[in-house]
Amino acid sequence: MRRITGIHAVGFSPEGKRLATAGSSGESVKLWNLETRQEVATLNAPGFAFGKVEFSPDGNSILVTSFHDSLSMWRVPSWEEIRAAED
Repeated sequence: MRRITGIHAVGFSPEGKRLATAGSSGESVKLWNLETRQEVATLNAPGFAFGKVEFSPDGNSILVTSFHDSLSMWRVPSWEEIRAAED
């Protein structure tokens, strides 16, 4: 069976400064800073086939649905947490 890889879903944060992308190639959700165009976090989800990615209205969580109707939810790291992890 051939495995499909690549980005399957994208979602913009409510303030428009972050982008979440989801795909099967890395079985992860990647969080991007749109101002710097840099990846700032990777949220692993082994075995998950992504269908849709959405930020919560307050921008503090990411909800991901699969092609098989299962759900995953992550708390989005704050900018301060991301900066601390980079140091």
